[in-house]
Amino acid sequence: MKHLHCIILIFAVLGLSAECFGSSADSVARQPHKIGLVLSGGGAKGVAHIGVIQALEDAGIPIDYISGTSMGAVVGSLYACGMSPEEMLRFVKTPDFNRWATGTIDPKRLFYFDLPEGTPAIANVNLNFRDSTRKAIVQGLRANLINPTPMNFEFMRLFSPYTSQCNENFDSLMVPFRCVYSDVYHKHKVIGRSGDLGDNVRASMSFPFVFEPIKMNGVLVYDGGIYDNFPVDVMTEEFNPGFMIGVSVSGPDGPPEPGNAYSQLEDMIIQNNDYNMPPQHGIKIQVPVLNFGVLDFDKADEIYAIGYRTGVEMVDSIMKRTPLRRSKEVVAQRRMVWNNATPVVVFDSVALEGVGPRAEGFVRHQFETKPGKPLTMDKAEDAYYKTLSGTQITAIMPHAFTDSLGSNILSLRLTPGSPFNASVGGWLTSSESSVLYLSAGLQVPGRTFFNMNLSGWIGQSYGALYLSSRLRLPTKPATAFTLSAALTRKKLYTRDFMFYDEAPLASAVSQSPNYIKLGYEWAMGRHAMGFVKAGYALSTFRYFSSDAAEYIALGRDRCRHETLKLTVGTDGSTLNSLMYPTAGYSFFAHADVLFDHGRFMPHANEALAQPWKWENQVRLHGGYLRFVKMPYNFALGMKTEGVLTFGQLNENYIGTLARSVDFSPMPTTSNLFNRRFRGTNWVAAGVIPIYMPFERLQLRGDLYLFTNLRDIARNNEGKAYYHGCLTHWGLMTQLAGIINLPFASATFYGNYLTGGGWNFGVALGFLFEAPDF
Repeated sequence: MKHLHCIILIFAVLGLSAECFGSSADSVARQPHKIGLVLSGGGAKGVAHIGVIQALEDAGIPIDYISGTSMGAVVGSLYACGMSPEEMLRFVKTPDFNRWATGTIDPKRLFYFDLPEGTPAIANVNLNFRDSTRKAIVQGLRANLINPTPMNFEFMRLFSPYTSQCNENFDSLMVPFRCVYSDVYHKHKVIGRSGDLGDNVRASMSFPFVFEPIKMNGVLVYDGGIYDNFPVDVMTEEFNPGFMIGVSVSGPDGPPEPGNAYSQLEDMIIQNNDYNMPPQHGIKIQVPVLNFGVLDFDKADEIYAIGYRTGVEMVDSIMKRTPLRRSKEVVAQRRMVWNNATPVVVFDSVALEGVGPRAEGFVRHQFETKPGKPLTMDKAEDAYYKTLSGTQITAIMPHAFTDSLGSNILSLRLTPGSPFNASVGGWLTSSESSVLYLSAGLQVPGRTFFNMNLSGWIGQSYGALYLSSRLRLPTKPATAFTLSAALTRKKLYTRDFMFYDEAPLASAVSQSPNYIKLGYEWAMGRHAMGFVKAGYALSTFRYFSSDAAEYIALGRDRCRHETLKLTVGTDGSTLNSLMYPTAGYSFFAHADVLFDHGRFMPHANEALAQPWKWENQVRLHGGYLRFVKMPYNFALGMKTEGVLTFGQLNENYIGTLARSVDFSPMPTTSNLFNRRFRGTNWVAAGVIPIYMPFERLQLRGDLYLFTNLRDIARNNEGKAYYHGCLTHWGLMTQLAGIINLPFASATFYGNYLTGGGWNFGVALGFLFEAPDF
């Protein structure tokens, strides 16, 4: 009897063990007449999955289930949602896909009226002094390489119709689907089988420090490849098909590569992954694309072709292993029926979380819904980018869901801007125009939004203190009041001087305009605005009216002006970069009425000072810039600008030029005083050919012609007067190599200007000065 009890106990233990070890495979009944497709992660290499799927469809090999990780989850979900391989390839080659994959926001989607002014800031930190200093600074730093703004909305737009169509059950997609993402807090993988399809796929591809993670079930979740980059076991546990086809575009973990930050990061984060397919369960296809980078989506055609060719080579081996077939016509019919049933998502209401009542009022004003007038996806996108164009809201995670009453709700998880921010940056050059930039700002959220910034520039040739404030009103169209003031000092030279050279005093003009200005602005559509401004300036100009040595020995002349200025105008832009754009357009046009009270003081000698004089002028100033995309990574820019001034010339020649408008289309010429490119009435035009062999590299040319419509001459007494028309022309040309780094631009340039000769130099950073009076 004792031996019988032992035997029974042994069989019980063995039975329990068999149940435990076999539960994963036996929990789902085996589906002998089904084929499962397993897709690995791999970034842009995952485009090869599309080629393999095309090869399988062409051979009539059915795909009944899909499991995928990271880019495999993206491709697998698109196929499960009814996209054909041809449609998937077109999709990954679209500009929209490239933007969300690289975190680039299309400037045409932004709301120009709320965009902040350009600054030399290289690093920006949002601060909340309610937190500890360390926490405030750490939270203010960006934790991911790629901006999630485009991705967040596009995933919602792309997947929300299918989430609704399958009723949040991924078994009910056109092809049942599973994805894998990682819960690094609890140290395990999670299988995505239900819920918001976009969130599940988004989580599966959120590689740490590259893409921003999202929160699901209360925890941040990351790329599924951390724990399972080839989810064969997920396919077995969830569907248990009779035959599996595993497609891998990745390889076994190798040693990190020196100098390759991504490789080192991947080696630190990714656990040891198993890329094997048990031979008794199916066949593995290893696509030879390991030489491509994670973000090489611009090589989609090449990667797809390798995937298709590899898939075709494996078709015979697959067909020998399984007799299952499904014609392309049957697949196309199923896809058509599925796609015809896909709903168009519109929103009946908007739900907000993450902000206080003041900021909530601002957001609701953007995402306005009315009874009987649902919010369409296009209008939601318009409001999404409008809200993020300013600084009041820094991030939005949108979700679409249907409530118990059948109403479609747009849920927005908002991240408010911090009440305080600080910036540092500058423009470091080989010339004398290097400058350090510091800025601090505050903002008060609400439907009526107020922000204020204090900025400082410190440099050898340029210094400024600039205070700007803006009260944004909740009107339609959007309007705002502005108040700004500046103290500035700037030295101009006839040519570039190296920072270690001593620039001759006789070649320099020093100007110090200090002003205060009040303005009213209104939006004119998405990409333009109008404005009216009034201001007062007290300006001092120092220069030598003569180049004669005996005159210079007596000291600089000084001219002081008090000016009242009224301005009405408009401007707008869709440029993709403020300093070195390659796409889009910009324009400005304004009319100024100036009432000027000035006095000239030779050699800054009070005893020689001339009496104060009134000088009234009307000035028209406008410009237009447009870039056109050309084949083979070329772009062509076209620029024109002009000034017309109505009024008398009552000052000496150099003083008149010092106060006139200059033509300075390139940052490398902003510190030059060149008489051939200044005046009161002039026109200029030019072209900007650009070659972009790589995403972050530009070879940029500038070629401009300039002429004064009314030439300014000097009489025997040194006074300025108009003399002739179109008699003096100027040529300005430059060739520059520009590397657009993640934090700044590096510029290597050589230029030639009529009357200024050749100049060569290098620069790092951004150059934006305080706005002119």
